[in-house]
Amino acid sequence: MNVLMTLIRPPNRMGIFDMPSKLLPTDRICIRCKNAKAVVYASQPHWYWCIDCRRERNRDWARKASATNPDRERERKRTWDRNNPEKKRMSVRRWRKANPGKMAEFTRKYRKRRFFMYASNTLKQLTGVRIPALALWGLWKKQRGRCALTGRTLDARTNYNVSLDHGISQCKGGLTELGNLRWVCLEANFAKHKLSDEQFVTLCSDVVNHMNNGGKSNVRYT
Repeated sequence: MNVLMTLIRPPNRMGIFDMPSKLLPTDRICIRCKNAKAVVYASQPHWYWCIDCRRERNRDWARKASATNPDRERERKRTWDRNNPEKKRMSVRRWRKANPGKMAEFTRKYRKRRFFMYASNTLKQLTGVRIPALALWGLWKKQRGRCALTGRTLDARTNYNVSLDHGISQCKGGLTELGNLRWVCLEANFAKHKLSDEQFVTLCSDVVNHMNNGGKSNVRYT
């Protein structure tokens, strides 16, 4: 009996060797790419292929299946994602880590195409509270696309200088709810930080008065 076959798995009652439970490394060279170390697998036409070649072959099969019957392949992928959520999550993380440039480009296009959904997801990641994208869109329409602090016109599709601000800061007990949120420009949000509206107005007045005096302070140091 072939020693390789006995290492894979003993034959069944019919004398047929079953598929192995795991891949077995060997010292052979991949017969496809001629570079990587091959891995023996119980698939007669594709013995002595490396892992990368097998993955490429599986990708080719998936592409052909998608082109032949896209609906069935899409349903198969959805079923696999539902049954293997942890594997799906790890696969996405590996892809994001291996393709930072593609991920940044995808995020940029996604934000431009579905800005309010992107804002809803980002708010969920930062605060743990989900505000529906439709509700954020309604808040935008209520403000007529203008900053609640400066009155500047906001353009989410071409200018990323847009953010959500808590009317009452979270550090002061403010909740992440629609009634406590407003669209503002990023500079105003950074300047306001944890201040209340009254404190922020006082700060802005002091800055204006100070600049009108030529930058000279009225405070005397002794």
